[in-house]
Amino acid sequence: MTSLKPQNLTECPAVEQPLVTFARLIREKINVCEQLEHIADRLPNQVNVDQCAKLAELLPDMLGLCDDINQRVIFPLLLRHQSQRYFTHSMAQRLVDERMMDQGYALEVSELLDQLAKAESIRNAEASGYLLRSFFETVRRSSAFDLEYIVPMTRQYSTERELGTIASMLKRQRLIIDASCISTRQALTSHRLH
Repeated sequence: MTSLKPQNLTECPAVEQPLVTFARLIREKINVCEQLEHIADRLPNQVNVDQCAKLAELLPDMLGLCDDINQRVIFPLLLRHQSQRYFTHSMAQRLVDERMMDQGYALEVSELLDQLAKAESIRNAEASGYLLRSFFETVRRSSAFDLEYIVPMTRQYSTERELGTIASMLKRQRLIIDASCISTRQALTSHRLH
């Protein structure tokens, strides 16, 4: 995943549209799933160790950040607004539970990828492939749901405060955007309020 390092800070999606950056992160999760499928197809001997090392480091943080934004900002936002007809407390809880389970699997997948990156032999290639496939299939599904349903509803109901919170969460993780991009967003927001 590459960080946004814009030449002109006004070109940074997080300055005016942190949801664009969040959606990009979700699409990046789908890209990671494609890479995991590629790895699973080449087990046990034809894996790219550099690719495995990068994914082992990235995966838990990426999933954690997306899930944290959903749980702390987006799901409460959707529950507070008219979307309650479509987004209920039980639905939110089910999504939280599913994603917590995915995070647990992400740690296992990350450990497996770390083994592969160190060129350590794996005991059971079939079981390792099954772990990778189970993981990326559920993450693909949840990511598609977020892109098709959660992000558009969030775009409809979010306020500047909630968008600012999402932008700050992205900044703290430093996975997606340059810190100066967030500072510029905060300055632009303050300027508009005066």
